[in-house]
Amino acid sequence: EASGWTRTVCQSGCDYARIDTAITHFPSLGPGDTVQVNEGTYTHSVKVSGVGGSVASPAVIHANGAVTIDGSNPLTSWTLCAGSTYYTSIAIPTPDTSYVDRQVFVQGGTRCRYVADAWQNCTSMDINTYSYDATNTRLYLKIKPGFGPPSGVYISDRADGLDLQNCNNLVIQGFTVLRTRARGIRVWGSSLSSRSRNVRIKNCTFAYNWN
Repeated sequence: EASGWTRTVCQSGCDYARIDTAITHFPSLGPGDTVQVNEGTYTHSVKVSGVGGSVASPAVIHANGAVTIDGSNPLTSWTLCAGSTYYTSIAIPTPDTSYVDRQVFVQGGTRCRYVADAWQNCTSMDINTYSYDATNTRLYLKIKPGFGPPSGVYISDRADGLDLQNCNNLVIQGFTVLRTRARGIRVWGSSLSSRSRNVRIKNCTFAYNWN
């Protein structure tokens, strides 16, 4: 590809199916290059390093239509514990010993509070709280009575929607980032001498992220 290329990303029929692959595939994103992400929901984190353009000709990663980067996974297959408390099987990797950054959302938006060890007496859990039994890999959730079993439940899983390390002269435009364990977009450098510079984030929306 010649400098100044445009690569498209979508679920099917575009140049790439993943945003990070479109950015990093040789030759990686450089001056005047554009990655166009077409409408849809993308459930992979985008972690890239050392890409970007020049001051005169920045590189661009932009959404074409409604593009959402979702850092969560759905929780399904609920079993009644007692009352309006249910559990589902999920293996949460260590070192998530407090699980506080693993946010749980009911019906996509209601945030449920983590309570350590509450699962040991599921009948006493408060509404819109969750707890985790690491030994049996079960997540317990109490919802409002009369609304079970739970539906539309998500747990945040991926750390950052867009993780940009040591990137310069870059424009990020038009994305919605939801339900990550950390940040919607992280722009950073690995050292004082390797900072990200001149990264512009335009018309992006963030909701239900930990930071």
